[in-house]
Amino acid sequence: MKTTLFRTLVIASFGIVSFACSPEKSDNYEDEMEEVKADFEADKAQMRADLVELQNEIDSKLQDLKLKKADADTEMVMKIEEMEAKLQAEAKKIDAALKDVDDATESSWENVKSSVNKTTADIEAEWQKFKGTIEGLFKSDNS
Repeated sequence: MKTTLFRTLVIASFGIVSFACSPEKSDNYEDEMEEVKADFEADKAQMRADLVELQNEIDSKLQDLKLKKADADTEMVMKIEEMEAKLQAEAKKIDAALKDVDDATESSWENVKSSVNKTTADIEAEWQKFKGTIEGLFKSDNS
């Protein structure tokens, strides 16, 4: 009786293990992992593209300031240099964020994503303030 019960348990256990390790489940797991990896790569690429776009805007504004500085008086040159320094500091933050995105792995992605989103929001807020400041500065200079 004990032997029959033991055999029944062994056979049942083998059946459960076989079912749990079936190729169908393995395929689903691999499909899910591929989907997670594809989502990770797409998120990473999108975040990188957003950072590069912001970096290009800052680079463009730095070029504009350089051109305006060439024709500016001494007081305006000082103001422009101050603005350039602020923009260069923001550009360094973007460079660091790009490095973090490039170095991110699937396991570190959520932390990197959160950190970069915060940095990007801070930079964009500063960028909006900067655009208002520079527009006001050059309007008052042209008046």
